[in-house]
Amino acid sequence: GEARVVNVSSAAGEIEPASGWAPAYAVSKAALNALTVKLALAGKPAKVSVNAACPGWVRTAMGGPDAPKAPEQAAEDLAWLALDAPASLSGVFVRDRTVVPW
Repeated sequence: GEARVVNVSSAAGEIEPASGWAPAYAVSKAALNALTVKLALAGKPAKVSVNAACPGWVRTAMGGPDAPKAPEQAAEDLAWLALDAPASLSGVFVRDRTVVPW
């Protein structure tokens, strides 16, 4: 099969709608999303798909105990992109198996 890269991003990296929450974190995730697009273009000749996924608000040390998603649920998109998504899907930002703008 083809090689796949899955970046763990965040809705914080979305440019629209913009928010003032955690500027450094948000900018780093926007940069990761941009890197995803650039690496997808660079990897296309070698059949390497590169995508980013937003796992959502997850019950972790960062998300806290009130977050609605269990870590196992958050991993679903990541595993899907790594194993089962169409190989032609590349250079996109995904949340709940849906491509979303960032």
